[in-house]
Amino acid sequence: MTNMTPTEADLGIAEDEKVLWRGKPEIKAYIRQRYVKTSIIGILVVAVIVLGFDEVLSRPDEETINLFSRDGAVVLVSTGFILFMGLIAATSVIWGRYEGAATDYVLTDQRLIIAKGWPNEKLFVYPPYAIGGLNVEKSRDGTASLYFRDETPIYLKGIHRKRVGFEGIRDVDDVYRLIHESFYE
Repeated sequence: MTNMTPTEADLGIAEDEKVLWRGKPEIKAYIRQRYVKTSIIGILVVAVIVLGFDEVLSRPDEETINLFSRDGAVVLVSTGFILFMGLIAATSVIWGRYEGAATDYVLTDQRLIIAKGWPNEKLFVYPPYAIGGLNVEKSRDGTASLYFRDETPIYLKGIHRKRVGFEGIRDVDDVYRLIHESFYE
């Protein structure tokens, strides 16, 4: 699936299943919806770490921590780890571009499919009974996101709910109508 549109066979679409709509996200809208907040938080974390380290290194010698002592090594490793995580978050808009380009959305008469081809291939399938409700969030640029499910990642144990849907699409009204006609009527 990477960097090319998956075929119906790749998506596991049966012969008796009819594709009603197929689309890809608008890259800028996809990034804005998914990664801008993460990047801002990452930039802030990196800035705090860099400014904090600058403050520590600019102190007189008698007030500094020896980074090669036992206590200093703990500080150095912890700070390095937080800095690394901050850099990953800060650059999320870059790798979000690749993820968005390799994402495909498919609506059939039997289910909703999200195919992601980067960084590794994933296929998410949602039959009608898995759809919790439709929520549309429109942007000023004419794109919108159609969310149809809330999930709680196992590793967060209820702290955070992740919204699932077709993010950054242009023809959200048509997709909304097709879902209603196919699954609710």
